[in-house]
Amino acid sequence: MIKKLYASYGGVFNIFKMYWAAYGGFLSLIISPYFHLAILITWILQSYWISGQWWNTSISILPNIVGFALGGYAILVGFGDDKFIKVISRRSEKTKVSYSPFLEVSAAFAHFIIVQLLALFFAIIAIGISVDGAIKLGEQSVGLIIFGWDFSCILTKAPALFNATGFFFFIYALLAAVAATLSIFRVTSWFDRINNMSNDDGN
Repeated sequence: MIKKLYASYGGVFNIFKMYWAAYGGFLSLIISPYFHLAILITWILQSYWISGQWWNTSISILPNIVGFALGGYAILVGFGDDKFIKVISRRSEKTKVSYSPFLEVSAAFAHFIIVQLLALFFAIIAIGISVDGAIKLGEQSVGLIIFGWDFSCILTKAPALFNATGFFFFIYALLAAVAATLSIFRVTSWFDRINNMSNDDGN
């Protein structure tokens, strides 16, 4: 029982580790123009998320985008013929990269879906705990005792940080949709190039 439980958690950890490595890790995240633009938009629209109720927008928009993402991911995985998949699944011997172009594009699309789900989770949690209510509790200095520690002071600061983080993930999810769309276009451009190369060779 314990071994099966350990193997279950280990499998989840390993697949997330593989996805994160294929995506490029924190370096790819912090140098991403979409990540920078999401931070900028979050800062510009701070009057919107400070006032609260941003989660209503997330709840109304994100489920539809998640459906689009899953459909697009299915198209990406099933795109092209066996020859095309075989070509883009090869690792480059010159650059000695650890992952093939196909797996890197797949990781970018998986990142798009994961960001959307994180944004949706933040919105659901915001509705559940009512961040506005947390602000009022903090103003009234209501004690929050957990394992002997008083966390009531966090209530006055946590809502703003929570709102900023949740709204950032929402904006980043929308921008990641652009990145995912361009990833699909990149794959189609590879398919077009390989087909033209085959036609030129008479193969």
